[in-house]
Amino acid sequence: MAASDQLLLVGISHRATPLEARERCAVPTMQLGTRAKALLENTGATECVLLSTCNRTEVLLATDDPRAADSVAAQLFSGVAGVYTFSGIEALFHIFRVAAGLESQVIGESQVLAQLREALQHARDAGSCGALLGGVLDHALAAGRRVRAETNIGDGTLSVARAAVDLAAKISGDLRSARVLVIGCGETGLLVGRCLKERQAGALRFVNRTLTGAQSAAHELGGTAHRLEELAVLLADCDVAIVAVEAPQPVVRAEHFADAKLGRRQRPMVLVDVSVPRGIEAALRDASDLFVANMDDLESIVATHRTERSQSADAAALILVAEVEKFHGLRAVQALKPQVLALLERFDGVRRELLTSQGSRVSLERFSELLTQRLQEEALRVLKSGARDGAAEDSLLARYKNHAQEP
Repeated sequence: MAASDQLLLVGISHRATPLEARERCAVPTMQLGTRAKALLENTGATECVLLSTCNRTEVLLATDDPRAADSVAAQLFSGVAGVYTFSGIEALFHIFRVAAGLESQVIGESQVLAQLREALQHARDAGSCGALLGGVLDHALAAGRRVRAETNIGDGTLSVARAAVDLAAKISGDLRSARVLVIGCGETGLLVGRCLKERQAGALRFVNRTLTGAQSAAHELGGTAHRLEELAVLLADCDVAIVAVEAPQPVVRAEHFADAKLGRRQRPMVLVDVSVPRGIEAALRDASDLFVANMDDLESIVATHRTERSQSADAAALILVAEVEKFHGLRAVQALKPQVLALLERFDGVRRELLTSQGSRVSLERFSELLTQRLQEEALRVLKSGARDGAAEDSLLARYKNHAQEP
């Protein structure tokens, strides 16, 4: 049995599932381990890892039961459009593509590597990830790093953070004269801040649930740090706000604009939300003098970038196919260890048997011939019993290309 035969992946992504549904299925980072453990127990799988980012929620299982996919879908994605299921080699291809940034809304973005590594660690801490999925994801992470090192898919990569800043600049105009507010100072918020600094944005203000997080961002990037309780006052005095939070409910709400007097502005206030679940109340999209954008609205910014990365994606395909073949080879070697040990032990037994049966009755040359013949026979017998049913690399490439066309 090939190492990938037990793999089963179920998920949703930006490709076919709208934001409103993705945010309902999103799992907070700190719950990844406990939710993976619960899925493990409820599906009867032997291992489980749960990945949840702004654009995807996916469950990777080690199981022999294909019905586990229906169980996962019922527990996480009930009533949601665009649910996909991959098994075996297709599941392996998919998770390798995710790690390489080829499944991201922004092709080649590197943040998914950290998110995948974090998901793996949470699963290991929860005890839901064992040798198989651990080996798959460790190899996927290495493959993702190799793709970025050996292709230009990450050169000048338009990250989600940069796309948000570009969209804000496109609507608001020159950011150098703008008063800009960054809400949320986690990894994505810091990336937003760095992109704003590169664009020489005007007065930068950072808001975070904990003041220390905002202070850390302000110290690195310049600007001022503020508590979340100051949000209404800060929103009333800014031109652009970019929201990157992880919260169950929107942090920017209609009540924050009750006294903002937006009609006095010379240009509309721009709010860009890169949070899933959304950090900006949906009702604000209908407010006058406000331009509110969310993750799905970034598509116009990233479409050109996706076309520019098509050649790099082709080069990455060859790398990933080679890495999948390498993964199977390494797993096959591990699977053959018992046979190899048995073979070495049998070799010694054959040597002793020949010494006993032939002794001094044959010449050294004849003894060596007999020994070589017997060892070859034993080697073929043992290795045949443990040989894997492998796939040639050209066959893998054909299957990979077919898989890459699927949602």
